[in-house]
Amino acid sequence: MEVTFVTHAVAAVAYFFLTLLLVASWKRSGPGLWLIVASVSMTVWACVNAFSYYLPGIAQIFGSLSETFRTAGWVLFLLALLRVFWAEYGRPDYERQTRYIILGALSFLVGLDVLVALQNLDIIPRTYLLPQVVLLSRMAASIGCVFLVDNFYRNTAAKNRWGIQLLCLGLGGIFLYDFFFYADAVLSARFSRAFFEARGAINALIVPLIALSAARNPGWRLDVSVSRGVVIHTASLVGSGVYLVLMGAGGYYLRDLGGRWGGIIQFSFWFGALLLLAVILFSGQFRARMRVLINKHFFSYRYDYRAEWLRFINTVSASDLALGLQERVIQALADLVDSPGGMLWQREESGYFVRVASWNTQSKVNGTLASSDPFLRFIGERAWVVDLDEVQSAPELYEGCPIPEWISADDRVWLVVPLLHYRDELIGFVVLEEPRVPRSLNWEDRDILKTVARQIASYVAEQGSEKALAESRQFDEFNKKFAFIMHDIKNLASQLSLMVKNADRHAGNPEFQRDMILTVRDSVGKMNGLLTRLNRLRDSDGKTALVSVNLADLLKKLVGDRPSDKLGLTFSGDTALVFVKADVAQLETVFGHLLQNALEAVGDRGRVDLSLGVQDGWAVAVVADNGPGMEETFVRDELFKPFRTTKENGYGIGAFESRQIVRSFGGRLDVDSAVGKGTVMTVRLPLIDHSPVEAPGNDVEHNV
Repeated sequence: MEVTFVTHAVAAVAYFFLTLLLVASWKRSGPGLWLIVASVSMTVWACVNAFSYYLPGIAQIFGSLSETFRTAGWVLFLLALLRVFWAEYGRPDYERQTRYIILGALSFLVGLDVLVALQNLDIIPRTYLLPQVVLLSRMAASIGCVFLVDNFYRNTAAKNRWGIQLLCLGLGGIFLYDFFFYADAVLSARFSRAFFEARGAINALIVPLIALSAARNPGWRLDVSVSRGVVIHTASLVGSGVYLVLMGAGGYYLRDLGGRWGGIIQFSFWFGALLLLAVILFSGQFRARMRVLINKHFFSYRYDYRAEWLRFINTVSASDLALGLQERVIQALADLVDSPGGMLWQREESGYFVRVASWNTQSKVNGTLASSDPFLRFIGERAWVVDLDEVQSAPELYEGCPIPEWISADDRVWLVVPLLHYRDELIGFVVLEEPRVPRSLNWEDRDILKTVARQIASYVAEQGSEKALAESRQFDEFNKKFAFIMHDIKNLASQLSLMVKNADRHAGNPEFQRDMILTVRDSVGKMNGLLTRLNRLRDSDGKTALVSVNLADLLKKLVGDRPSDKLGLTFSGDTALVFVKADVAQLETVFGHLLQNALEAVGDRGRVDLSLGVQDGWAVAVVADNGPGMEETFVRDELFKPFRTTKENGYGIGAFESRQIVRSFGGRLDVDSAVGKGTVMTVRLPLIDHSPVEAPGNDVEHNV
């Protein structure tokens, strides 16, 4: 197939589809109309040149006219763009003078085109002068178009040139090519076949540049959009193609130099080149750099919001992954800014914010913040995304925002994103690590992070509500079970009451005595069975009277009541006077449960250390054991949930009850455990001024 036809046919198809795209997105105003005219002129010109090989008569009549039509299309488009600058500069005379010059030049070219067509049809005599005038006129038109492109580029502000530089580069290139094409024809008195054949392909190459420039300039009233994915993949394919061509040439060169080993060297080199290409293309850092490059140089907005939102929804809803909702929302937020990992803090019922989940991170950042902490107030009231790099470079932006030391101490920490729910209530925050590729945070990053974080907050809050509802239902189920147990106790009480009623009349009867013993024995057995199934759930709603309790004496008593000769149970304390306000019986229940669990965990050969100290206005009691420990997921998700237990006959109420009681006294119960390293249970209770007041029935000695 003729090369001329193929190259110009490709150009015709490319400009035809560009025209369709421009027409579909045209807003009926602005320079976009003239861009459509220019694209149509290029389509017509390419079609005339493509079919001229098979239909020479088309070229004889319309060949020269199509050249003028092509030039006129771009000149009118550039003139429409320049009118904006001339109006801003207050020089309407520029537009008027330029318009007259251009219309005169185009009229002159059209007149020459008519004469050429008449000459080709042998209507007028052929002359040597006319073709030379036409070629010189084409050269002058090409130079004039280059001048218009240069004038347009120079009149554009430097900060806005990124939006038109591709268009100027493409148009300047094809008009310079036209100049050399016609100059060669003038010097050699004929058109170069190679120049002419390549002309169609060269003009087709600038179609992507025109489309990208149109997408970058909303003022042209064109909603042309190019998918970031298409650009990234196209750039990757083009880069891979260039790389493979260079590697192929290098392989052939090595084969020629290698002599007998040339073939081996060549294939080894090609295999290594392909392997290197695969490593680069599958590299997360390479993809991150490509996204930064494409977003920076090809698009006016950094994000493709439709694609980002779909990815966010897919990540959060991907329940088939081995990740919980908390881990998935961290991943969704981290993917937005190419962060490799992050952590989530949530507010507990006590009002403290604690770390509850992490995703793809080895960071040891862990700490607890009270709701009244200035840092949380700052990010909550301002909905502020904290950039730790910005904290160093622009500290004035973070005045009144003391960054917690355990956050700023880790060099891997980059961003702190607040999670704001209904009425801007702060329910948590996400800490993200440094991105794979260094990047600065701009307004667009902050906006999309805030938007996604607010959506994440709604998911997290809804999950918390669902868990609370599930626990409430479990309590209802537990109450039903308790009702059956009460029924059994009532039956036992009825049997014993009947026996007592008959004792006055039959106490001396040996058979009655024997039946009484059997009845009592059976009742005791049934009661013991009930006790093994039921954990006492005491009131922990804070309605009981709280009194001053010497925690040191209470803990000493609990340790003394247990056999210490066979178990490694020890007690140590900084002071003998540590007063807290609590209910003695409930406090004994808490520490009794913690000690019993620790002793059961370590067995006969383990060690349990109970210590008491004072720190920053808190009484701190620590129960530490060297038992098998617990998994982090169990501590986070199961330990303090009601009816979660690993004991065969347990109800799973003890840990939940203990934390509820401690919270009712204004304190906290924290756990630090790891498999194979034991468990540390820390109870913090607010200190009070020691007082001799005792609880009714409190047998613990208070030393004042």
